[in-house]
Amino acid sequence: MLLRNITHRITNKRMTMERRNTKINALIIWLLFSCSTAAISQTADPMANQTTKCILQYISGLSSLPNNKVISGQWMNNRGLPETPFTEFDTAITSIYNQTNKCVGIIGTNYTRTHTFPYYIAIENMKQVNQPLINFFNQNGLVFVMTNFKNPWNQTNSNDLTNSSNLLDVITNGHPANTNFNKELDSLALGFSQLQDSNVTVIFRPFHEMNGNWFWWGSKTSTLPLNSDYSALWNYTFNYLTIVKGLHNILWCYAPSARESSVGNPAFKPELFYYPGDSLVDIIGLDIYNDTLDIPNYNPIVALNKPVGIAEFGPRKQTVQNNQNVYDYMTLINQIKNKYPSLCFWVSWNHYFNGTNWIYYSMSTQNNTGSLLNDSWVVNRDEIDYSNCLTTGIEEDNIQNNSIKIFPNPISSMAIIESEVELQNAKLTLFNSLGQSVREFKNISGKTVIFYRENLPCGFYHLCITQDNKQLVSKKIIIMN
Repeated sequence: MLLRNITHRITNKRMTMERRNTKINALIIWLLFSCSTAAISQTADPMANQTTKCILQYISGLSSLPNNKVISGQWMNNRGLPETPFTEFDTAITSIYNQTNKCVGIIGTNYTRTHTFPYYIAIENMKQVNQPLINFFNQNGLVFVMTNFKNPWNQTNSNDLTNSSNLLDVITNGHPANTNFNKELDSLALGFSQLQDSNVTVIFRPFHEMNGNWFWWGSKTSTLPLNSDYSALWNYTFNYLTIVKGLHNILWCYAPSARESSVGNPAFKPELFYYPGDSLVDIIGLDIYNDTLDIPNYNPIVALNKPVGIAEFGPRKQTVQNNQNVYDYMTLINQIKNKYPSLCFWVSWNHYFNGTNWIYYSMSTQNNTGSLLNDSWVVNRDEIDYSNCLTTGIEEDNIQNNSIKIFPNPISSMAIIESEVELQNAKLTLFNSLGQSVREFKNISGKTVIFYRENLPCGFYHLCITQDNKQLVSKKIIIMN
């Protein structure tokens, strides 16, 4: 690996290779085969669009406020067929508004549908599902999306643990589990792409409740799966959606179950056991189902300096099974105030029929929801405001795509990268079509560098340059013989 200081900018682009080697940076980078971690930035995705950056900035600042600091939210679906996205919205969101004259700040939906509980089917009409999300976002609300990925080994439901002892099968090119999983990611990307085209930011919580032992991606025993295997699955999904699919409207939410004091099952691991790293997570959302809040590991979670909230909330199942109007929702906000004041959002789970009983988690089916949404700490849709960030903008990068040139492109043996602005300790990363990092070089300075192909195979690649934890340039390149 060799990097020589540049003495001056190249003026003759047809200089011989010998003359180039004495006057410019020679960038010779060894091939890497591991999945990459995203560059640390304000958002996990350094290329996140401005709206997405502004929403994260807004959420990150809530916990420091004296009031209007906890965003209200309600999940809409999991009510099964033949419910439609619009009837789900009316059942979950409009019903709360009719009772309280308040509209919650966050709505959530699942990109899979309950068919015969607990089996799920993929959504086919993404536009129909996305339209309520687009409408809500355009009225100043925020949007959560989750999905119950099918077991990729046998294409059954997400609760089937068959063959799931080795999560690395799912990200191994050519393995049937990988083929099946990629198809699900493609379907997910289609929905997110429609939201991106409508300038909607989505808060995405993949592989939720991973520290419990009831999903194929989750804990199996006190030792399996390895943290590194789960992190590799998260990282693969992150790269597939952001790099391969070009989606930059996602805030990534790590959503474990809260491991309460009474948990004795050694397979139920602490919340941060599978944490994939700061550079791959924007928000932490705990799943809690209890009449009171019990988060023994609250302090180390908050210490990560990520926005923390409750991604799924409901009273104890035994309390609300076939029982409406038995839980006082003011208990929730009072517990946050008195015990966990850094929590900055909650999203209540919806009521649903489990095949035998109705479980009434939703705010519309329990007591004192109006008092809750009128509390001084609570932020509803009409109070969410990140418009100042959109107007003034987060600090803009000094270097734009059009100020960096790569030639020739397509590349056969080498390419010259020229910048109009002086680079200072920048990093170059080359991703293949699967979103894997295959070349990386750090501490690049100057205005001109040379990139040598060496043994890279032909194909499409994505070249990224970052500096000071900011994305400076992102360009597609082609390597051919």
